[in-house]
Amino acid sequence: YRNADGRVTLSLGDVMGKGLIASLMMATARAALRGVAGVDPIDAGVKQAASVMSPALEVNHAYVTLFHCSFDPRSGELAYVDAGHGHARLLRAGAGQELLPQRSAPIGVFPDSQFVSGAVTLNPGDALVVFSDGLLDLRPDLATKEVQLPNDVRRAGSAQEMVDVLARGARDGTLTDDVTVVALRRLPTG
Repeated sequence: YRNADGRVTLSLGDVMGKGLIASLMMATARAALRGVAGVDPIDAGVKQAASVMSPALEVNHAYVTLFHCSFDPRSGELAYVDAGHGHARLLRAGAGQELLPQRSAPIGVFPDSQFVSGAVTLNPGDALVVFSDGLLDLRPDLATKEVQLPNDVRRAGSAQEMVDVLARGARDGTLTDDVTVVALRRLPTG
């Protein structure tokens, strides 16, 4: 979602469970997150969305993991909330991979959860890659957070190519979970 001020809001959520009930809860989560896409600070937006989702989650004994961020392409500033998701990597153009340190509990686990926001700067050429736990069926090595993303992801020319490399094989096999990969890359200057 692109805000009126040029910021890009990106969310990746995963509802515990499968089937119709999980689908309905994900639709509720999606609507709640769209409704708070421009709310600043970002943790206040997540708290507001969680208050909308919580009644349905409580009734169905479920929870949602969520990675929600707001990116300013002009400055490279990225504000984020990781509510129990844990599958985000920051790839630095120069070299290396960083984990985002701020974490909160998943939405729906504790009634009065506080959502902690974090902030990083994406320099030109840096990328953020976020994926669902379903990718671990294809790439079990990525379950260890310290494992670097493969070199062909780092060498990818675009965010779409990063997604394609990581999700390769998702359509070919029988998977027990959905595979979602989202990449955001700050374009190099010049």
